[in-house]
Amino acid sequence: MAIYYYFSGITPANKNWQELKETLNDDLKGKRGKITFIGRIGNKAKSKTYRNGASKKLKELGINMQEGTLLWNDMDSSEMTKQMLKQRMTEDEMIETILESDIVYILGGDPIDQINYLKNNKLDGILRSYEGIVIGSSSGLMVMSKKIIIPPHNTGYKTYHESQIVDGLALTNLSIFPHFTYALNQKTLDDNIEVADLVEISYSHELLALQDESILRCSGDKVNIFGEQPYLLSNGNIKEKVDEAQVKRLLRKQ
Repeated sequence: MAIYYYFSGITPANKNWQELKETLNDDLKGKRGKITFIGRIGNKAKSKTYRNGASKKLKELGINMQEGTLLWNDMDSSEMTKQMLKQRMTEDEMIETILESDIVYILGGDPIDQINYLKNNKLDGILRSYEGIVIGSSSGLMVMSKKIIIPPHNTGYKTYHESQIVDGLALTNLSIFPHFTYALNQKTLDDNIEVADLVEISYSHELLALQDESILRCSGDKVNIFGEQPYLLSNGNIKEKVDEAQVKRLLRKQ
């Protein structure tokens, strides 16, 4: 059975850090120690920087994988040199790499670029049927979601002048938004995201919003929240302190 981890933020300051460490190590018990990172982040050098940061966080959790692969294929092969094209992995090689992995880690970046990258390389269907551990960090968890929900703002990669709602991998029935560190009546989040824009979206799309120090684990009907409890944005309301039982009910919704 697949296990899904949604990482909004991950530091030893997280509440339940030790419990998270023990749970993740238990999930990996008896595995081969192979991890595949997926990133389409500006250029390969930046993707490697994100991968190295993710590896460091996993090591802090006691996870030191024996073998790691970064999947990064430029979507515009016309700009690649002959040597780059020769080194480029085929779709079959990428799929095989995923299926042989114990962890697939979807890195941060721009979620629209990431989901397009997965679809263009025919990796979306494989990830839906994959039965290992899938981790999504920051925008990576948005890619794992039922819907990728982006309010108007500048991501650092591109500017969204209007809200964008597109299909994600739908690994569970949850649509999740990261970095929702919010205080009562706060109007603007980091990156100049207007809370009102997310509230407006919640009339048509229920949204689980993870705080910076929130991590969610889902496996079948089993739900764990590590760190701060998330918010639920639904029907124009922000509901605080959503617990594991409430998340289970969201998972079961059609």
